[in-house]
Amino acid sequence: MSSRGGNKYMLIIKRIQTAIFVRNFQIANEYEKSKILLELNNKVGDIFSGNPTLIPVPSDAPGDIPRIVINSNENLYSANIAPNRIDIFSNLDKNLDENNTSLFENHKQNSLKLFNFIKTYSASAIINRVGFSLVCESTQADSVNFVKSNFFKESKVDNIKELSFRYNKSSVLNESGFNIEFNNIVEVFARNNNSIGFIADVNTVAENMNIYNFDSTILEKIINHAIQKEKDLISNFPKID
Repeated sequence: MSSRGGNKYMLIIKRIQTAIFVRNFQIANEYEKSKILLELNNKVGDIFSGNPTLIPVPSDAPGDIPRIVINSNENLYSANIAPNRIDIFSNLDKNLDENNTSLFENHKQNSLKLFNFIKTYSASAIINRVGFSLVCESTQADSVNFVKSNFFKESKVDNIKELSFRYNKSSVLNESGFNIEFNNIVEVFARNNNSIGFIADVNTVAENMNIYNFDSTILEKIINHAIQKEKDLISNFPKID
């Protein structure tokens, strides 16, 4: 939530997501799914201990379609496992925690566990892109005019029912002798129901996927970089840049 400096505008974190993009990770058939699920249970069953789902998709289905879904008993945490990407979620709609540090740290540790599982299960797996995003909401009277007055110098349009904007800025993390480039995407949207939506997505650029192969140490530094960027955004809202 936003609190620093007496900021009265509260952004409630609803969901945190890590997207891990992978090459050379095979889930060829039902036997392979069952084998992976058994290994997952051994490695991360303490967190993702809910009933898993094996999704019956053809072996030639696109690689970003999940084959396995795992979750925690209370559905606070979940993950989609596909050949080309792993998505890890903290679903905070009914599990709000005012300690942002705890929220982010728990999510980071879950992401590292899934990353390490992939690298251990398949030695040939290459992790070449990572995204870290969060979805927030805020209750704000006259939300459209709030967004209009805080983010637009002037507007020639009156009687606005919905208002949104999106921007993307670059950032760089120097690590292991080369620069890791990031997109920093922010979306803000308001509707006439007194609510504001806020999405922040920090991800390594797709153009460099062919030169990246992240290990767990670099992954943690990437996530730390994203967390700091996003903490700054939600702490200073609506004064974001």
